[in-house]
Amino acid sequence: MDLAALVARALAPDGPLAGRDAGWRPREGQLAMARAVAGRIERGGALVVEAATGVGKTFAYLVPALL
Repeated sequence: MDLAALVARALAPDGPLAGRDAGWRPREGQLAMARAVAGRIERGGALVVEAATGVGKTFAYLVPALL
């Protein structure tokens, strides 16, 4: 399974993070950013992302990095 698929599964509404946090909710922007980060990890290169407060930036870069 590729990294983007693993990221999508981890951030899914019924994924492992949802089971750890009662307030967890999937965020479209977070998943898009996480997939972009996963792509840069797999293929190399730089990525700059700008996102508003509450998008979920921390998990969006940590989940692909830790997987």
